[in-house]
Amino acid sequence: MSEHDEKAPGIHWSYRITQAIFTFAATICFVIFWCAGQMLGIPAEPGHGGSLVSQPTVGRAMAGLAAAAVLLVGCTLFSHAFLRRRWFMASLAAATAGFSAWSMRGGPSGDVFRYAPSVAVFVRLALELIFLGATVGAVWTFLWREQPGGKPLARGESIAAVLQHTAIMGILVFLLVQTDAKKQCVVSVFVAALISASIVRANWSRPEAGKWFWIAPILVGVIGYVLAAFQSGDWNSGMRELTGFAAPLARPLPLDYASVGMFGSLLGYWMNSPEEGTEESEDKQPGASPASLAS
Repeated sequence: MSEHDEKAPGIHWSYRITQAIFTFAATICFVIFWCAGQMLGIPAEPGHGGSLVSQPTVGRAMAGLAAAAVLLVGCTLFSHAFLRRRWFMASLAAATAGFSAWSMRGGPSGDVFRYAPSVAVFVRLALELIFLGATVGAVWTFLWREQPGGKPLARGESIAAVLQHTAIMGILVFLLVQTDAKKQCVVSVFVAALISASIVRANWSRPEAGKWFWIAPILVGVIGYVLAAFQSGDWNSGMRELTGFAAPLARPLPLDYASVGMFGSLLGYWMNSPEEGTEESEDKQPGASPASLAS
């Protein structure tokens, strides 16, 4: 029996432990976000109003954004205590998976658009997504310092990776999101982020491109909102319905892009990263342990 065959059972068991710990951490984060949403009244009417900036008052909107940032950081720190020796970005993956609770508590984007007084709603949605995405991006960049070794990508390579990721994810969201139904938006954004991140990760031999995988969910959403604002003639007739070529990109709300979009990007990177393999390597490189949830 080869040395690899002797180590295989231990490696397989390590993957299973990683999956169990991650599932536990993500579940706890989901419960934390769900309970916090109930206590803070986010959204004000569960099943409707799924945008933080579209809450009844400015104070509640600001409180929702601040709470989202605090909980994202707090859940990441909590998960890091369990997952830091498994994969250095697993704690943020668990936090963004938990953040999806707020997305699921809200309603479809049609409710937000239907009661919007003007096309300025798209500007507010874009700003909300930028804030939430930047919060995730800041934590992402902070954790990335634990990435073992690796030569940083040149600026041109980083830009190319971001553009490729954004283009593929945008195309998939455009094809998959045909209505504003909440389940369809959530699942479609997740699948689009997962597949696009997987493809980009497979196309780059060095893992450093993953440092910028948080940008694509923001760009896809912001581009969708901007284009929708320029194609929103129905607001003048009172229909308050999304029309135009870019409508599928604007149907998911910022909470969808910032939660399941980020989670899908992290999971796509994780599933296509080289498997480090042994418990011994974990002791030598705590941040570079087995990186496969789907094994």
